Amino acid sequence: MARISFDNPRRLNALDLDGWSAIAAGLRRAAQETTAPVVITGVGRAFCAGDDIAALPALMADRVLAEAFFVDGLYSAFEAIVTHPMPVICAVNGLAFGAGLEMVAAADLAVAADTATFGVPEGKLGVIAPVFTALATTHLGFKPANSFAYRMSTYTAQQARELGIVNEVVAPERLEQAVDAVIADINAASPESIMITKRMLATRARDEALPRLKAGLRAVVHELLPSANAVEGTDAFFAKRPPHFER
Repeated sequence: MARISFDNPRRLNALDLDGWSAIAAGLRRAAQETTAPVVITGVGRAFCAGDDIAALPALMADRVLAEAFFVDGLYSAFEAIVTHPMPVICAVNGLAFGAGLEMVAAADLAVAADTATFGVPEGKLGVIAPVFTALATTHLGFKPANSFAYRMSTYTAQQARELGIVNEVVAPERLEQAVDAVIADINAASPESIMITKRMLATRARDEALPRLKAGLRAVVHELLPSANAVEGTDAFFAKRPPHFER
């Protein structure tokens, strides 16, 4: 088994460009070194709070930097998840918001602690959850995907299971044991059979969703980040007040 852990609990494991690049590099290294599944998890009370919001003002001010963050860093990480030869499993130890939830949705399998919470609140920042909107209708049903994307509510682990975001919900102290059981089931098959199964099951995500994702990320960079509403959403977030968007 290969393992990628987010270990910045002070910032709820929010990811900057280096973090996204490290995910892609870790998955590429695992593909070269092992035929085991890959587990992605977090340290502390969060799985991953998504993109580091503190980086947004700099991304808004510099389109080249924004391209590097979204189109190079973030896209490369999700491409690596979808195209990894073996299953990628999210062990969701806590809060999974924004791109954190998007990783759970993109992964092949997910096991969550019953204390975990889920949401994609990007619309409240004046932007979108591009990975979720690109992958959700491939991985989830139409109505469940819409519920997450449009309502921007916070969902419990059990609700996330009912909507198809996670496969299994367990007590926090059983999370590692439950993930080990999933891996044992996978390892009961030959690596070659699992690799071909992954390649076939990921066809739509690879061929349809990834191109949509790249287009969505470019829309974030060129249409949303320069907008007045993105500025307002970010200002409101830092001021801890509701945003007042232009209609």
